[in-house]
Amino acid sequence: MYETDAFFEKDLKIIKDYYMPKEENNKSVASLIYEFFHFYVYEYDSSNMVINIKETGSDALKLKSK
Repeated sequence: MYETDAFFEKDLKIIKDYYMPKEENNKSVASLIYEFFHFYVYEYDSSNMVINIKETGSDALKLKSK
């Protein structure tokens, strides 16, 4: 078995109330792009994780089976 930090939440009210920021995003496009690439270079482990954006209702981020 494997351990994962990823999950899927389908209740949009929970996503809006808990995960969405309460204040407006004032970051520049450059800052957002930097954070995007920083995640994929330093945090995303491609040997153990996979991102799935094709299947509706599936977990977006999963650990690969070994």
